Amino acid sequence: MRTFFLILGLAAICESASATQRPEEYTAPGQANAMAMSCSAAQTYVTSRGAALMVTGRREFDRYVSDESYCYRTHGLVAKVTQTRDNPQCMIGYVCVGHDDLLYQRSLFDR
Repeated sequence: MRTFFLILGLAAICESASATQRPEEYTAPGQANAMAMSCSAAQTYVTSRGAALMVTGRREFDRYVSDESYCYRTHGLVAKVTQTRDNPQCMIGYVCVGHDDLLYQRSLFDR
């Protein structure tokens, strides 16, 4: 019975340790983490590179661009906001979307 409670206690400690990961721990090599940066730092990061893969959540990422030249010719831009260290709604750049998706998104706003 002691072994059971010992294992149960260790499992609880391990689970709480994994649940308290800091945002900077979510970043894979070659990716910037928007949640660990200030809003202005994230905006500067995208602008200075033109296009950047940014981690935006525990298992989420997106490719942000500074202008349309970083998208396919058949794609358009949509402004995208994400959470940064100091701003829950920071517009750090744009994402490229196909024109069909772009028309659908615009029709949602026209209602």
